[in-house]
Amino acid sequence: QLLQLSKQKAESQTQLQTKLKAVLKEQSEMEETMKWDIFTVSVERAKKEEELNHHLRLLESERIRQEAMRQERLRREEERRKQEEAKRRMEEERQRMEEEKRLEEERKQQEELQRKQE
Repeated sequence: QLLQLSKQKAESQTQLQTKLKAVLKEQSEMEETMKWDIFTVSVERAKKEEELNHHLRLLESERIRQEAMRQERLRREEERRKQEEAKRRMEEERQRMEEEKRLEEERKQQEELQRKQE
């Protein structure tokens, strides 16, 4: 009977050791899976961060391009305004000179008429 108890105990210990090994193996596999899951999440996060940074760089370069275009448009508008102002001044000067010439002609005609009358 003692021998049989001893056999049962040995079998029981063997079964427990087998179950323990299976549980430890399953735990190890779960830990490995969790490590890979964490790694995968980290890689995906890094990719998303890089995509976001790339998008932000694109937005910044577009903002800079838009600002450069705005500055160029303002410069061209200012140049056009200056040219129009110069044209206006030249036209005013031309008209003033024509008026002076006309007045000078009238004065000469008046002098000529006065001379003839005298």
